[in-house]
Amino acid sequence: MLAFEHAVAFDLEFISNSNSTTKVELLGITSEGMFKYPITHAGDGNEESKIFRIPDVPIFVTAHIPSGSVSAGQHYARLYLRANGERIQRLMSGYITSVNSLNWPDNQTGPETSGGGNYKVILGSNPAAGSEASITIPTNELFIVHGFNVTLVTDATAANRRPGIEILGWNGSAGPVGYGTTDVTASLTTKIHAFANALELSAIVNTQLQVRLPSPAIIDGGGVIRTKTLNLQAADDYGIPQVWGEQYLWISG
Repeated sequence: MLAFEHAVAFDLEFISNSNSTTKVELLGITSEGMFKYPITHAGDGNEESKIFRIPDVPIFVTAHIPSGSVSAGQHYARLYLRANGERIQRLMSGYITSVNSLNWPDNQTGPETSGGGNYKVILGSNPAAGSEASITIPTNELFIVHGFNVTLVTDATAANRRPGIEILGWNGSAGPVGYGTTDVTASLTTKIHAFANALELSAIVNTQLQVRLPSPAIIDGGGVIRTKTLNLQAADDYGIPQVWGEQYLWISG
């Protein structure tokens, strides 16, 4: 190791975003021996920082899950080496899972959307008749949508309506909209399925309607995916919507 002045104080800064409360262990070796620090996140997705004093520059460091289940996309961490309170090197960054640790001096680095995310299903609430069906992505998440489905019960009027899918940003900004090629007539119960490569049929088949998902179907925390229906009638009644896809953590910096 290098010969530093005695006044230099070293520590490790562990910064993490997680929606899991499963414990992480930070293990390492310096010239003076081994260290081990347990780290438990609040599990709310917010950024948390922990500082751990070490006697010397680390030779090896690993961050791993000693027990419990953590999937890809749930716990993103960065580890910095600091001297006298100043960051001097980013040692590693990326997702920690039950089967994959972060290690240094491998010098692993990865953005928050590297690899596969945590496959997740989110349910919305049951909207009132005459209202669109929507799902809001939880705060501190980034969601890549693979599919969306909802049931629509149309009223007895003769008017046709055409369901579509719309994505809104976290600040309510309008995003892409995808419409099918088929109208839904009166007095029907239709299951609407939206996905990227949907085959748009010219008619409803066995009460099933396919709608092409707008692209890109990426929603940040607080953003919304919802139906957007042309000629929606007052008594048209959507059920509880469901969206599934890959969840990542939204890292601010």
